[in-house]
Amino acid sequence: MISLFARVCAEFRDRKGAVLFTIRPHDLLRPIEAPEGIREDPLLMMLVRDRAIDIIEKKEDLKKLENDPGEKVPETAKDNGSAAPAEGKPSGRKNVEKKV
Repeated sequence: MISLFARVCAEFRDRKGAVLFTIRPHDLLRPIEAPEGIREDPLLMMLVRDRAIDIIEKKEDLKKLENDPGEKVPETAKDNGSAAPAEGKPSGRKNVEKKV
Protein backbone atom coordinates (compact mmCIF):
# COMPACT_ATOMS: atom_id res chain seq x y z
CA MET A 1 0.00 0.00 0.00
CA ILE A 2 1.09 3.55 -0.67
CA SER A 3 -0.19 6.70 1.02
CA LEU A 4 -1.51 9.47 -1.19
CA PHE A 5 -2.75 13.02 -0.70
CA ALA A 6 -5.02 13.85 -3.65
CA ARG A 7 -6.35 17.15 -4.93
CA VAL A 8 -8.20 15.58 -7.89
CA CYS A 9 -10.36 12.53 -8.53
CA ALA A 10 -8.74 9.82 -10.65
CA GLU A 11 -9.11 6.21 -11.69
CA PHE A 12 -6.02 4.00 -11.97
CA ARG A 13 -5.89 0.91 -14.16
CA ASP A 14 -3.60 -2.04 -14.73
CA ARG A 15 -2.04 -2.88 -18.11
CA LYS A 16 -5.14 -4.81 -19.18
CA GLY A 17 -7.42 -1.88 -18.43
CA ALA A 18 -9.00 -3.22 -15.26
CA VAL A 19 -9.65 -0.62 -12.56
CA LEU A 20 -7.23 -0.96 -9.64
CA PHE A 21 -8.20 2.05 -7.54
CA THR A 22 -10.43 5.12 -7.73
CA ILE A 23 -9.99 8.41 -5.90
CA ARG A 24 -13.48 9.74 -5.22
CA PRO A 25 -14.56 13.24 -4.08
CA HIS A 26 -14.73 12.19 -0.42
CA ASP A 27 -11.04 11.10 -0.64
CA LEU A 28 -9.75 14.55 -1.55
CA LEU A 29 -7.48 16.61 0.71
CA ARG A 30 -6.91 13.84 3.20
CA PRO A 31 -4.48 10.90 3.33
CA ILE A 32 -5.68 7.73 1.60
CA GLU A 33 -4.16 4.29 1.09
CA ALA A 34 -3.88 2.84 -2.41
CA PRO A 35 -2.53 -0.48 -3.73
CA GLU A 36 1.11 -0.54 -4.93
CA GLY A 37 -0.10 -1.64 -8.38
CA ILE A 38 -1.16 1.91 -9.27
CA ARG A 39 2.53 2.84 -9.58
CA GLU A 40 2.49 1.13 -12.99
CA ASP A 41 -0.25 3.43 -14.32
CA PRO A 42 1.38 6.40 -16.11
CA LEU A 43 -1.48 8.56 -14.86
CA LEU A 44 -0.07 8.47 -11.32
CA MET A 45 3.29 9.97 -12.29
CA MET A 46 1.58 12.55 -14.47
CA LEU A 47 -0.61 13.65 -11.54
CA VAL A 48 2.39 13.69 -9.19
CA ARG A 49 4.34 15.83 -11.69
CA ASP A 50 1.39 18.23 -11.95
CA ARG A 51 1.12 18.37 -8.11
CA ALA A 52 -2.44 17.04 -8.23
CA ILE A 53 -1.36 14.08 -6.07
CA ASP A 54 1.45 13.73 -3.55
CA ILE A 55 2.89 10.39 -2.49
CA ILE A 56 3.40 10.56 1.27
CA GLU A 57 6.70 8.99 2.27
CA LYS A 58 7.13 10.51 5.75
CA LYS A 59 4.81 11.56 8.57
CA GLU A 60 6.27 15.10 8.47
CA ASP A 61 5.12 15.39 4.85
CA LEU A 62 1.58 14.46 5.86
CA LYS A 63 1.51 17.14 8.56
CA LYS A 64 2.70 19.78 6.05
CA LEU A 65 -0.02 18.76 3.59
CA GLU A 66 -2.77 18.73 6.21
CA ASN A 67 -1.78 22.25 7.33
CA ASP A 68 -1.35 23.61 3.80
CA PRO A 69 -2.75 21.42 0.96
CA GLY A 70 -0.88 23.57 -1.58
CA GLU A 71 2.48 22.72 0.01
CA LYS A 72 4.98 20.66 -1.98
CA VAL A 73 6.48 17.68 -0.23
CA PRO A 74 10.21 17.15 -0.88
CA GLU A 75 9.83 13.81 -2.73
CA THR A 76 7.49 15.27 -5.34
CA ALA A 77 9.18 18.67 -5.50
CA LYS A 78 12.15 17.28 -7.41
CA ASP A 79 12.66 18.53 -10.94
CA ASN A 80 10.91 15.87 -12.93
CA GLY A 81 10.52 17.58 -16.27
CA SER A 82 7.22 19.28 -15.54
CA ALA A 83 6.20 22.18 -17.72
CA ALA A 84 6.00 24.62 -14.81
CA PRO A 85 8.65 27.36 -14.95
CA ALA A 86 11.13 27.80 -12.12
CA GLU A 87 10.29 30.49 -9.56
CA GLY A 88 11.03 33.96 -10.84
CA LYS A 89 11.48 32.80 -14.41
CA PRO A 90 9.05 33.73 -17.18
CA SER A 91 6.89 30.96 -18.55
CA GLY A 92 7.42 32.05 -22.13
CA ARG A 93 3.73 32.71 -22.61
CA LYS A 94 2.73 36.05 -24.00
CA ASN A 95 -0.36 37.96 -22.98
CA VAL A 96 -2.57 37.57 -26.01
CA GLU A 97 -5.99 39.14 -26.15
CA LYS A 98 -8.72 37.16 -27.84
CA LYS A 99 -10.56 39.02 -30.55
CA VAL A 100 -14.22 38.27 -30.76
